[in-house]
Amino acid sequence: MVLSYIRKSAVAIAIAVMAPSLYAQSDSLCADTLNLPHHALVKISVGTLRGTPAQSAELETQMLMGTPVIVDTIAGEWNRVQIPDYIGNVWVNESAIQRRTAEQMEAWRKADRQIVTWAMPVYMTTTPDAPRPGNIVTDLVFGDVLETAPCKKHCGKHNRQGYIRLKTPDGRTGYVESRYVMPLTDWLHREPDADIILSYAEMMKGTPYLWGGTSSKMADCSGFTSICYMMGGIRLPRNSRQQAQIGIDVDFTDLSNIQRGDLIFFTNPETGNINHVGMAMGDNKIIHASGEIKVNSLNPMDADYINRPIKCVRRVLGHLEGEAQRYADLPVYFNLPQTAR
Repeated sequence: MVLSYIRKSAVAIAIAVMAPSLYAQSDSLCADTLNLPHHALVKISVGTLRGTPAQSAELETQMLMGTPVIVDTIAGEWNRVQIPDYIGNVWVNESAIQRRTAEQMEAWRKADRQIVTWAMPVYMTTTPDAPRPGNIVTDLVFGDVLETAPCKKHCGKHNRQGYIRLKTPDGRTGYVESRYVMPLTDWLHREPDADIILSYAEMMKGTPYLWGGTSSKMADCSGFTSICYMMGGIRLPRNSRQQAQIGIDVDFTDLSNIQRGDLIFFTNPETGNINHVGMAMGDNKIIHASGEIKVNSLNPMDADYINRPIKCVRRVLGHLEGEAQRYADLPVYFNLPQTAR
């Protein structure tokens, strides 16, 4: 009996160790036998993307509810996806996405949608009441996109008592406080503004650092700048080295040249490579993700001085081009290319 248990345990361990390679070997089979590629939407508040099809694989980046993706390979419970702002192969567990037909995607694009614009914990509830045990449908973070779900008689009851009735990409419905969301079209067309971007940044103070994090739950340095600029309606490239190539250069030998919202990049003194980014707040202050999202000073005389060498400062606001663009000018985020069936 003991020997049998040992054998079963050994087999289980072997399967667990071999699972990623087994999944990888099944890529071509899945691509040949399933109707791929196909559309999907992220259906949970924050989906994690990994470098290989395994929970133990490195976290590459994250994507928010309502993000459109294209699945090109399936390996067991893992889907390899193409996402709008990332180059390379990334994998997501099937539990995080909802498959959509072309017709369903078209309906989604035409639907009245809302975007979450609040960084603090937001919850969808089964009734238009404060969240409590037993009435929570899902948590939400800012940047999540949901469809409005009015009652069939269009009687206005879906938007009562300061709540709006919404639907997730996988069809769950519930209520969210109206003050925490705004119409997606309004968000797309508002003018980029440093005050808006920095207001979101300050709401995230104290949020823990996570390598690969790109949400208000946890973020790395470039994920933090990306999500704050996103809430200002601007798409930034994903990592700090890419972000250092956008906008225009700012002479930082005089700190007074740095304006609110400018991106400040720091370097590794041993290699000279960019390894960190933060945002200027004005008055020689910077907000950035390092251990947690916090504020430091650029002034060496201050107690909270950020003792890192500056590599460059880039001004994005007013200088959108290349990989820095308004989301309103990037229909791929809300209208997938016609490469999927």
